[in-house]
Amino acid sequence: MLTGALKPAPQVQRLIEGLTDAPIPVLGVETDTFTTAMHVNAVHPTLMAENKRKVAAALGIIESCVDVPGLLERAAVSRTGRVTPLMFQYELLRRAKLQRRHIVLPEGTEERILRAAEIVLIRDFCDITLLGDPAEVRQKAASLGLNWTGRRSSTPDVGAAVVVRERVL
Repeated sequence: MLTGALKPAPQVQRLIEGLTDAPIPVLGVETDTFTTAMHVNAVHPTLMAENKRKVAAALGIIESCVDVPGLLERAAVSRTGRVTPLMFQYELLRRAKLQRRHIVLPEGTEERILRAAEIVLIRDFCDITLLGDPAEVRQKAASLGLNWTGRRSSTPDVGAAVVVRERVL
């Protein structure tokens, strides 16, 4: 970020313009560095870690639009022997997407199950069957404000179910 209405030197400008494989965003502002830093600090994020739905939606969008293996290859990231919880979750979801499965959840009207099902659908790594009365499951999901676009009712041998198949975005 260039503050104080500064422009990069011509040599730097040409260097930045020549980076077509990995463009670098350069922002210019009229204000001085301290004022700019205070303005940036005053920006309130709309994606908070506590909002699991927004985080899952953002991750789903990123995973569908970004070639993560290609990005890691280009970044030449070396793997460490340690596995953080986030690394474990990423690897687990990567494997789940490669070996797509179908999960049947018996408590189809419980809030925690419905919220987890929405996250699974947003991240799009498996198919889900929620057991329970289809009308009751849909009513409970609607009352929680959950966003399920592709729903199909069916009646498996074990009982009534709502099958959610399509991606949510």
